[in-house]
Amino acid sequence: MRPNMIFGESEQQCWYSDGKTMIEFFPKDKEYAYRPLDATGIFLPLGTGLHEFSAPSAYKQPKYNRATKQTFEGKPTICLEFTEPEIPGLVMKIYLNPETYVPQGWEQITGDSVLKNVYSKVDLNSVYPPSLFIWTPPKDAVDMAKVKRVSKLIPVGKPAPMFEFKDPNGKKLNMKSVLAEKKALVINFWYYGCGWCQKEFPELNALYKAKKSKGLEIMLINSGADSNSVIKSFLKASKLPMPVATDGANAVKAYGVEGFPATFLINPKGEVVYVLRGYSTEGVAKLTEEIEKLGLK
Repeated sequence: MRPNMIFGESEQQCWYSDGKTMIEFFPKDKEYAYRPLDATGIFLPLGTGLHEFSAPSAYKQPKYNRATKQTFEGKPTICLEFTEPEIPGLVMKIYLNPETYVPQGWEQITGDSVLKNVYSKVDLNSVYPPSLFIWTPPKDAVDMAKVKRVSKLIPVGKPAPMFEFKDPNGKKLNMKSVLAEKKALVINFWYYGCGWCQKEFPELNALYKAKKSKGLEIMLINSGADSNSVIKSFLKASKLPMPVATDGANAVKAYGVEGFPATFLINPKGEVVYVLRGYSTEGVAKLTEEIEKLGLK
């Protein structure tokens, strides 16, 4: 295998690399970016199954629970299956070509919900001429490096917009009413297919269990991208105890959320006192500190 020579395409993402540079192209968003390479390999966001062939030194190989023969997109494959201990109920399946062992795609399964990505072209063994990697972006594509991204998230110190939602069973969830009875409210914007959201949930769950009796409420607000059935299936598998709001599309706009997860800490006055963009263990630790400053030690 040649860990820094890669060519791959899917409906969601494409990868082109000549060993010196790597290009990620997102066909649906018409965006692309040039990425540096690790001397030991390439990190491929969303490239589930491909890291075994192009893994940088920091990549941790998953431990597979079982291998079976299955059909994927009408073709015979070897299915490698593994679970994430940090994310209860989540099952990942990687489908390999039985002759070359090259990934054909993957599925992320939680309960009855399935998120699938099909690889249409993947070649890791062939030796290609450098001319193949002279990639020309489509005329209407945007170079992400040239886009000035200004955060639209509601900043600290501003009033938090209050919304009324419904949970998956139709019960009303009113942010203002919830906050009136608590010392602090954390709202977390998420959607089912967000891997970092899934990674963050166990830490939010631990935080909820530790601080709920002291006056903390955490509300998980779905972006509106998922149906009630998908959310119910996820909650059944993950057993998250926090209230979950559906159809948070209007709230997403009001809070300026453009990437997920996004987390806001709101004090009893209804003011935003901390904003966590994305997920990191350091960010959750800082969130915990800010919660304790509101009297929830």
